[in-house]
Amino acid sequence: MKPAKLLASSSLAAFILFASVSAHADVSRNTQNFIQNAAMSNMLEIQTSQRALQVSQNAEIRDFAQQMIDDHKSAEQKLETALKDEGNGLDKLIPASLDSKHQKIADRLDKERNKDFEKDYVGVQRDGHNDAVSLFTKYSKNGDDGALKTLAGQLLPTLQHHQSMADDLYKKYRNEKTANTASALEPAAGSTTAEPAAAGDPTENDTKGNPNTDRPATNADINTDAPTTVNPTEGRSSPSGGPTY
Repeated sequence: MKPAKLLASSSLAAFILFASVSAHADVSRNTQNFIQNAAMSNMLEIQTSQRALQVSQNAEIRDFAQQMIDDHKSAEQKLETALKDEGNGLDKLIPASLDSKHQKIADRLDKERNKDFEKDYVGVQRDGHNDAVSLFTKYSKNGDDGALKTLAGQLLPTLQHHQSMADDLYKKYRNEKTANTASALEPAAGSTTAEPAAAGDPTENDTKGNPNTDRPATNADINTDAPTTVNPTEGRSSPSGGPTY
């Protein structure tokens, strides 16, 4: 689509949305925000999850994505039905496409591949469900449209379950690099690399008097039979009588 046509299309969509909101001036801002944000959340979850099925080969990610598509399409249908059943045209407030903020997120994911996509996708899902749970919780308690308030309460447990799933995936895949780094530092299986001696371990004394050890000398390492002089400059003693640096 050419820029001029895209601009015209966007302007038309904005005008239609404005006209719809104006036509329902008697509907509270709280209800209008709930309808539009709930619909926007459903669309983003569905679109990004459809993308996940196209890009990811990870079975766990794909199973999660398919569940998001199924559950959010169901929620989308329930929202539209509830609004139509009220018979006052509130279903016209449902946006036809993502707004610019959410479209940027979808566009970013469209450009990513493999693990970069998976890490970003689970982050988007976690943030999106955190916002959705907050939105539905507030409206289920303080909503002023009875039918929508009931629907919000009915859909909330599913969203909370999604939130928990997304959070688990986020912790697993977003921390993957850190986990791999920690694993790389562990001795390989069968390695003879010695573990550091614990405090009080008898092996600690094996290094006493060893000139090649990096362990700081202790009083027990010093030959107390050697004559000791005090370095007047540094205020420290040397077993050989020479200055200590």
